Amino acid sequence: SGYLYGLSDNGATSNGTIWKVLPNGTGFTLLHSFNNSAGEGYSPRVMIPIPGSSPLAFYGLCVNGGANGGGTIWKFAPSTNSLTVLHAFSGGSSDGYNPYSLNLAPDGNIYATTWAGGTANDGTLLQINPSTLSYGVEVSFTGPNGINPFGTRPLCIGSDGLFYSTTQNGGLFGFGTVFSIDTGLVNAVDVSGSVTVSSVITVSTKTAKVTIKNTGSSKVTLLGPIQLVITGTTPSGLSVTSKTGNVPSGFPVSGDPYQTVPSNLPHNILSLKAGASVTLNVVFSAAPTSFTTKVYTGRF
Repeated sequence: SGYLYGLSDNGATSNGTIWKVLPNGTGFTLLHSFNNSAGEGYSPRVMIPIPGSSPLAFYGLCVNGGANGGGTIWKFAPSTNSLTVLHAFSGGSSDGYNPYSLNLAPDGNIYATTWAGGTANDGTLLQINPSTLSYGVEVSFTGPNGINPFGTRPLCIGSDGLFYSTTQNGGLFGFGTVFSIDTGLVNAVDVSGSVTVSSVITVSTKTAKVTIKNTGSSKVTLLGPIQLVITGTTPSGLSVTSKTGNVPSGFPVSGDPYQTVPSNLPHNILSLKAGASVTLNVVFSAAPTSFTTKVYTGRF
């Protein structure tokens, strides 16, 4: 839309606002004033666009307020100026309290860190399914691993699929920690339904150039490395001689995997915009005439 979208901690009803403005400073529009009496929360701190949303929509959080007093996670649609609360934090061992950071992970779930809540009331990493609204504590902070996670906004997800952030207190000397959390976020996922695979076979070199392309109308996020699993080769008995990695669980062990990250990528997270593609080169033990494929991404 060309607009910049942002939050204010106060203003209007004194609960915070959502607004937009053009990069040249004109066109400022107040879109939403938070109404804590209606359970929306107050003191908004983070807002991230939802990839592929049409019309544009955002996920965000309020540190305080909401139905249970411990802050909220919400969805906002600028086209209608409508805000929907997805989760109201209540604290305790099975929930967080006072969220400060969130992000939408490649598995489609929202992950948030909270200042308090969890088994020791020292903060949590919480997972929330935005479709079913189910939630669960992934990690409770207990002191040695930190107290009161407060850091990066949005919550940092590394190219290795780990969450990274900081706590304000706790740790060995009591002054906070820098931490990483592995939730198994990037286990291998079959993305064959999200992309198309085509190949060009060169008989003289026993190779196939395989193109993985996003033919959809919106971006597809692939967590690398990309693994192309090849089966059903003809003539029968061919093997792939240039390959790394392992066949993901649940796939026939006779499958020949090929795993790579294109050399021009700076890291292992690859987003294929509409029409974009990557090309993999596969070398066979003999000239193939045909084969079948599946495409996986994630950590193998």
